[in-house]
Amino acid sequence: MITIVAQCIIRKGSIDEFVKLAQILVEASRNKAGNVSYNLYADILAPERFTFIEAWKDQDAINEHNASPHFKAFVSAASPLFAEELNIRLYKQINS
Repeated sequence: MITIVAQCIIRKGSIDEFVKLAQILVEASRNKAGNVSYNLYADILAPERFTFIEAWKDQDAINEHNASPHFKAFVSAASPLFAEELNIRLYKQINS
């Protein structure tokens, strides 16, 4: 299993639009065969900061997700809303 942690900062005035787009992404991604979990978190102290935490069966599932129409549509629509480049990290679990 691979866990992705993707953090972003959204431009002021664009938070509501981002959340709407992200909710569509989350729901569609949860329906992918290789998805284990997919959630979006809002920073309690900094409302412009969001973190996606995703778990995928394997790299092939991530590749399929990244090539999906719903993911590409999200990237296209949400990219102008980002105040900074996304911080994306992939993790593998080392304990059971």
